[in-house]
Amino acid sequence: MRKKRKSRTLLFLGSVGILSAYIGSQLKSVKKRYEVEEKIIDCPNYWLEQLPTNTNITNKEQLNCHFSVVRKVDKRQVGTCVLYFGQEENSYFGGHIVIVPVSTEKENFKKEVLAALIHLSKEKMMSHLYFVANKKDITSIQEIEELGAKFTKDILVPETHRNYVPKQKKIRQYKLVLFD
Repeated sequence: MRKKRKSRTLLFLGSVGILSAYIGSQLKSVKKRYEVEEKIIDCPNYWLEQLPTNTNITNKEQLNCHFSVVRKVDKRQVGTCVLYFGQEENSYFGGHIVIVPVSTEKENFKKEVLAALIHLSKEKMMSHLYFVANKKDITSIQEIEELGAKFTKDILVPETHRNYVPKQKKIRQYKLVLFD
């Protein structure tokens, strides 16, 4: 007597829904991995206050965390900074960390902010960080090299990238390895 074979037919009813649920769960796990619990990160002379941010992950966007940089002495906002999580094209051409002064006054907060954001990146188990700098911005290049980042190459931002500008000049790219 022959054994009855079990049916191996796959049902694809609702397969789009199942795929969407799977992708959604993957995005949730990525968001959870890089979720920053600390609303305020304390530095010696400044604090970084987390700002509300869009955490959608798409081809054009990357999971990121925005902070306001506030001077402790007078509680004045002196800049903003963004830490881009994960390894995507945006970080390759634009860097993982972007620091922008609010005013034209020369503020000396960049090193403290970089140290805090690098520490946060290590906590979130990022393997490496990219930094980019204009070839003529000697101060930024020195600060990046002082962190231990190594020059990788001069790059041009592709036209499809959000940081593209016409008639651009090459920018210097550096890589800081956090974990091997």
